[in-house]
Amino acid sequence: MSAQRYDGLMERMEAFSKTLDERARAFKKNGTLSDDHANQLNAITARHNNLRTNIESSMRNKSPWTAIQDEFERDFNELFLEFEQVDANFMKSGNGAAKT
Repeated sequence: MSAQRYDGLMERMEAFSKTLDERARAFKKNGTLSDDHANQLNAITARHNNLRTNIESSMRNKSPWTAIQDEFERDFNELFLEFEQVDANFMKSGNGAAKT
């Protein structure tokens, strides 16, 4: 994998990490983060960290991009969709609304 492609992947991972962290902080600050949602966010975070580790390992091992491209895209897209679903369900339930 080229350094440029690796940097692009890591940028996507970092952007997602920031989004995930911001949502968790907002829910905690509002006092609206249930144990169930916290567990779901923790599971997504663990999968995110595992994916990041796999990318870093592929770079260290100089794996060809073609060997990991489909797997990365699938895993990242599934992870992002899962987060969007959890986030949407949480907001729909009214738990994500800011307290006044």
